[in-house]
Amino acid sequence: MTFIKPTFLLAALASGLMAIAQETERYYDLTFVGTQLADDTPVNTVAMSDGVRVANRIVLTDGQPFYTPYDFKARNVLYSRTFADTYWQPLYLPYDMEHDDWRDFAEVCALSEVYQYDDDLDGVYDRTILAFVTVDGGSLVANAPYIIKPHNAGTVVFESENRIFETTPDDGGRVGCSTSSHSYMLTGTYEDMAISGYFGDYELKSNQFRLSDGCVIGPNDIFLEVRGNDQTMDADNLPKTILLMIDDEIVGIRDAMADVPCNDTYYDLMGRRTINPQHGIFISGKGKRMIK
Repeated sequence: MTFIKPTFLLAALASGLMAIAQETERYYDLTFVGTQLADDTPVNTVAMSDGVRVANRIVLTDGQPFYTPYDFKARNVLYSRTFADTYWQPLYLPYDMEHDDWRDFAEVCALSEVYQYDDDLDGVYDRTILAFVTVDGGSLVANAPYIIKPHNAGTVVFESENRIFETTPDDGGRVGCSTSSHSYMLTGTYEDMAISGYFGDYELKSNQFRLSDGCVIGPNDIFLEVRGNDQTMDADNLPKTILLMIDDEIVGIRDAMADVPCNDTYYDLMGRRTINPQHGIFISGKGKRMIK
């Protein structure tokens, strides 16, 4: 065992304090596109304050690249986002937004688990459902993928105070779950990224994850990676869509039927396609029906 003399520790501590003192006047420009406010308040700049990196104001615009090589605290954060509709959409932020900052404008959900169903018992999964739970308190985790559903379409500016920005992860922030055969990983990005259904990548569209036909997603977006647990994947056998379950209620069944031309196609309330419905409530291209 090696012992370090106290005098050496004191010298090292003094050296560290001197380095911090020398750094207090240094400013760091974050490498992302920001917005200069009308009153010329400095934004998107971080400086040392009492040994801690602090920014007076950070202005983020959804879809703009972002990167920070270190953690820092922001006294004020403005995050601007335009929602084209009120579907469930990706949410991926570099700071820990509080529940009070979004609850008046939107609902936010976190990934919980995944369900796979082999309806006809032929050994091939016919349906896959991703379950999410509502985040109804606390704070979001920085650099973690979520989904968000705005109360109304339009532009929203989310304002937060005294939030922590975390170092940008090299491969994007991830959360996931798995079954005995597959893993499902939500991944976020702060830059343009090419994804492809050939590799098992899905986009979030119209309240469901759809197998990508090859595209480039942008900053603040997320995608779903589906992989076999043996690290292989037969793209031809992947489901074209994966439904969402929000707090035990499935959404997106009607959207899943948007590309089905036959009006006599029925789905039960669990989202299973039913060829010859007998008794109960079913959903068809013409809406919800009760068959006696």
